[in-house]
Amino acid sequence: MTDYRIILGNRRYSSWSLRGWLVLRLTGVAFEEIVIPLYRPESKAAILAHAPSGLVPALEADGIAIWDSLAIAEFLHERFPDAEEVLQIWPDEALDPGTLDANAHVVTLTHDPKFDLPVLAQALRSEAGYIGALGSRTTHRRRLTRLREQGFDPAQLARIRTPVGLDIGARTPEEIALSILAEMVAARRGRDGRPLVERRGPIHGDA
Repeated sequence: MTDYRIILGNRRYSSWSLRGWLVLRLTGVAFEEIVIPLYRPESKAAILAHAPSGLVPALEADGIAIWDSLAIAEFLHERFPDAEEVLQIWPDEALDPGTLDANAHVVTLTHDPKFDLPVLAQALRSEAGYIGALGSRTTHRRRLTRLREQGFDPAQLARIRTPVGLDIGARTPEEIALSILAEMVAARRGRDGRPLVERRGPIHGDA
């Protein structure tokens, strides 16, 4: 029987680690989880003890190490073809603009342009009611430059909400998710996200 061990950083802060962990979890197989604190002097050596790349996530199985989330997904798909469906394609390939209407919400979270830009381009070609992207203003300026080079005009680019979410002082992943969801609801209902105490009239009335 194969023993599976996944080496990762804190899933609450490392989205790469979270992806590898989720794919392994979808197989339904039992596995050991080794969490290595990142950004410490000893972190690199601790990871290298498991993966020659020195990167997380890494999967150990049958005496071999597999690193990179996509490589882990491909390896596990070959091992568990009947597991819950995992799409082994680039995110933009899974996103059909024709299926996104005003009720669709698209948010990119990776901070990686090779993932974010194609997805945002697909979303901008659609009728999605909400398009957001996690990242700093500096990152977004670079993002807009790349999208302009693809032919998107200012009106189209203005649909992307960045920084994404309402200003509630979010710091943790859970709080950031809450701020994004709150903005989604506000956008869908045509509200501006102000505190209810500042509003006059019926609380649930029209905006």
